[in-house]
Formats: sequence, C-alpha cells, structure tokens
Amino acid sequence: MPVCPFRQSRQITLLDGSKRNILYPCGCCPVCSKNIQAQIFPRIRESMLGHRNTIFFTLTCTDDHIKYALDKETGELLKYNDDMKPYLQLLLKRIDTRLRRKYPETFTNKHKGYEYYFCLEYGPNTQRPHLHGVINHNYHDDDFTDVFREWKTKRGYTVVKSIKRSDPSTFSKVAHYVSKYSSKGVLDSLYHHFRNKTIPAPWRIYSSGFGKSYLTPKRLSWHRAEDINRRDFSNPYSYICTRADTIYSRMRYFVDGYSFSMPLYYKDKVIQAPIRKLQKINIDGKIETRYVKHRSNTLSLLFELGLARHRIQVYLQQLRKVATEIQSGDFDKVIHQAIVDEERIIQENYKIICTKMNNYYFCKKYKQKKHYKTLEYE
Repeated sequence: MPVCPFRQSRQITLLDGSKRNILYPCGCCPVCSKNIQAQIFPRIRESMLGHRNTIFFTLTCTDDHIKYALDKETGELLKYNDDMKPYLQLLLKRIDTRLRRKYPETFTNKHKGYEYYFCLEYGPNTQRPHLHGVINHNYHDDDFTDVFREWKTKRGYTVVKSIKRSDPSTFSKVAHYVSKYSSKGVLDSLYHHFRNKTIPAPWRIYSSGFGKSYLTPKRLSWHRAEDINRRDFSNPYSYICTRADTIYSRMRYFVDGYSFSMPLYYKDKVIQAPIRKLQKINIDGKIETRYVKHRSNTLSLLFELGLARHRIQVYLQQLRKVATEIQSGDFDKVIHQAIVDEERIIQENYKIICTKMNNYYFCKKYKQKKHYKTLEYE
C-alpha cells in the first residue's frame, strides 16, 4: 500500500499512561483516496458473500432540502446538507426496531442479520450532496425498501435496486462500484470544507464488524502460517525465517487471481495482540480496571521480521544490479565489499532477533496453558 506523503506526527496517550508518537495520513491526497478505496473493497465483497441478499441504493435531496454557502474568495455558490447523518441514524434505528419486532427469535444486538455501508458524495457537476449505500441482509427485501419510501415522499429521490447473485463476478463489480465513491471527489470536497466549515466533509458509516464473515478459523490459520510444522526443520532459525516470509507473503487479500492490500481491520484480527489487565486508582479513589493491548506478540514479530527480510532483499538486489552495470574494477570491488558487509550485518541481526523469538515467544504448549491466564504470559 502506498504511503501518504503528507503524514503528520501526533502524540497520543495510551490507557496505561505511556505516550507514543503516531504518523497520521492527511486523508485528502490522491494516495489516501486510493488507500481508502483499497481498505473498504474487500470488506464490502466479503459482506456480500456472507449474506443472502444485497440492496444497493442512492439517496438524493431535492432543492427544498439543500442549503447554500458562498465562498468569499472564489464567489462560488456551494451546496450542502447538514442533517443527512442524523436522519441516517434515525433510519437505522427504525430498521432495527422493525426487524426486532418481526423476527424476535433471530434478531439480537450482536447478530442482527444485516450489515450496511453508507458514504456521502458531492456530485462532480452539480455539487449536490447524496448518499450511496449497500445493505447485505438475510431477510426479505421488503423489510428494507419500505423504509426508504419516506425519503422519496418527504426529502428527495431514491434509487433502490436488488443485486442479482447469478454471476460470481457480481460481488467484485458491486464492491468496486460502491468503494469508488469513498474516494471520488474527496480532494475537492475537503478543499471546500476547509475553506468553509459549514460544509460537511465527506464521511462514511458502516456497521460494526463489517465484513467479518471473512475471518473464519481456517483462513486465520492460513494467514498465520500455522500449517508450517516446527518438526520439519532441524534448525530453529530456518523455521522462524520461513514462517516469517510466509506470513508476510500471505498478508494480502486474494480474489479472482489478483491480490489486494489487506484491510487494517483484517490485519488486526490476524495478528491479534494480547490483552493485559491493568488496575489503577482514579480521581475518586476507586480502583479502575482497564484492558490494554500490547504492541508486540509472536505473530507481530514474525510479520515485522518478514517485512524486514523483504526490504533487505530488495536493497541487496538493487546493489547487485548496480554492481553488474558498472564496468569499473575499483568501483565494482567497493560495491562487492559493501554487499558482503551488508549481508554479514544482516545475518548477525537475524541471529539476535531469532534467538530472542526462539527463547521468549516460541514456548511449549504446556507453558502456554499454564501461564495463559496470568499477567506474565505474553
């Protein structure tokens, strides 16, 4: 995934009181727009595969429900609507109430049976604000389409379509079509937002655990490279390096012969950090319990090791390419010596990293069971 060139460093305070600096992307450059689309595409597709029905819709406001703002510098008349998000929240509550009353046995707060995704977009020509969304559910389409009739009668125009699932490529097409609106016109919309704060910036709303049907135990085991057996390697260092390279190569989303960058939501579930219980006294003098996630565990160290090995291999290939292209004997010797020194330093660092991981993180099963519920276990 390409990195945002306009990242800014911010200091945050963790739950345990420690402070850390994090680089935040700007969120409005072309690179961030493409990254947003790449993050949401796999989750939309997997949400469609995890449910039986899909409804795609577009909600547009009429002129009576559109507000105007004047840009003082350019003199442009900008259109906006600041009550779409509150109306959408009421709409979702109305859907929950209807489904809970109609299907009391299957509808619960944790397993609602449907997932949604909405994004705000400003028209490229008219700058009219409108909503694009998709709802994946296991109920009947009439349970949802009846709710959108209120928008058509009171607020504006609606386009509601039920997606047919006869063609297997439909899932990827619909996911691409919906995800592109997450990055379409974001730069211009944010530019107008920063110039005039009354205009809402583009936003996205999606259900909690959107696309979680992809995270099956079988896929989690495959991404974690648990199929690689320790007994097949005589040397523990070769086992650690092989598994690190495998985890790095599998940390992608594969579909239709193509590979995409894995969303951070999936990556955090694959490399799940251990949680430690902390107790501290608050202002009132009472003991407050908090659960803090650790940054490093076995899988995260393996992934970082695989990433470091990949970067070093790319760097060495570039050095060898430069050494073969230059005909000068003296410079060729210098490049060759640099490659030898670099490989020696890399091997020494590998031995240190692998020794630490082998001693502290690759413990036996009975130790894991014994210390699993204690504070010393990592």
